[in-house]
Amino acid sequence: MIIDRPLVPVSSKAVRRVLGGHPWVFSGEIERIPSGLEPGSLVHAVDLRGRVLGTYLYSSVSDIALRRIGEANQTLSETDLEWRMRKANDLRQRWLPGTSAYRVVHAESDALPGLVVDRYGDCLSVQLLCQAMDRLKDGMVVGLVRIFSPSAIVLRNDAPQRRLEGLPEAVEIAHGETDGLVPFKEGEATLLADLRKGQKTGAFLDQRDNHLALARYAGDKALDLFSYTGGFGIHLARKGASVTAVDSSSPALGHARQVAAMNGVADRYETVEANAFDFLRSAVSEGRVYDTVIIDPPPMARSRSEVEGARRGIKDLVLMSLRLMKYGGTLVLCSCSHHLGSSMLMDEVEAASIDVSKRILLLEQRGQPADHPILVGFPQSRYLTCLIFQVL
Repeated sequence: MIIDRPLVPVSSKAVRRVLGGHPWVFSGEIERIPSGLEPGSLVHAVDLRGRVLGTYLYSSVSDIALRRIGEANQTLSETDLEWRMRKANDLRQRWLPGTSAYRVVHAESDALPGLVVDRYGDCLSVQLLCQAMDRLKDGMVVGLVRIFSPSAIVLRNDAPQRRLEGLPEAVEIAHGETDGLVPFKEGEATLLADLRKGQKTGAFLDQRDNHLALARYAGDKALDLFSYTGGFGIHLARKGASVTAVDSSSPALGHARQVAAMNGVADRYETVEANAFDFLRSAVSEGRVYDTVIIDPPPMARSRSEVEGARRGIKDLVLMSLRLMKYGGTLVLCSCSHHLGSSMLMDEVEAASIDVSKRILLLEQRGQPADHPILVGFPQSRYLTCLIFQVL
């Protein structure tokens, strides 16, 4: 028996994608909106014959009009929400035993679209990215308190995605107290999350495994571009490398120096406030040389229309970096843009290597860790690429 719930008919194109596992229906694929449908409502999406495709969260203004939470008749009460979050955390405890900093809920991949929950020790940082999750805020906080008994829950509702949902942007302490700066362990290193002002939810938990992987290739002298608060460079410095960290954010570099001191590597961790492209041009003209160069920029292609410009930017970064590198050195190239994946990055690395007459080996092709799982049929959930090369 189907619960009496608003029915939203969708196009044949949407049906094909949904049946392939994709959790979104776009506004242009909706045939008709029921009269009086409230933003954030639970609805049943149906095909043109009236067959129910599943339960969805409705957004009244976003291009992503429907987000799937499960089969027909699903509910999302406070109890349901806590059960889903608890189930997601139980999986992380199985996948990452002993880890105290990880992603608890990864939105669609955990059947909680529009919800991101990251744990940093005994603090939680949360993003509510769609109308329905924003309406469920109070119940979500209650559930997280029951599951974790955290010292603080910070709502990082300043993400630009909220504009697309017609939601206000703000940072709010929803439970407990915190000054926002939370140290957390990553392998043997101690890093620092800024839950109030830092990027994303305070740090880049999705690069955890890649930080640890690169440490195996540490040389004597490393250049960490777009370094933010440490990440790659701190792990290299702990392995004995002399690191130059370059970022355009003065607050981020201040935190990075604090992290370097916390890890006892301040004497070999230099920070430079600069645009990465400008720094590279100067470094090339000065004839500097590095064993390791890390290129980990912010999203360069948020849409398909930005891909070509992003590819040109990536090639320039790689080309200048290769001019600085010793033979036998390690080059790391990352992309956090779904539209700019490994094959495109490889093409630009190949083109740059030809221009500088250097041959390159791909040592590792990496991505996001298990606590940021990829939902099969939903390519947007596969967004992080990390390529590790050796320069011959």
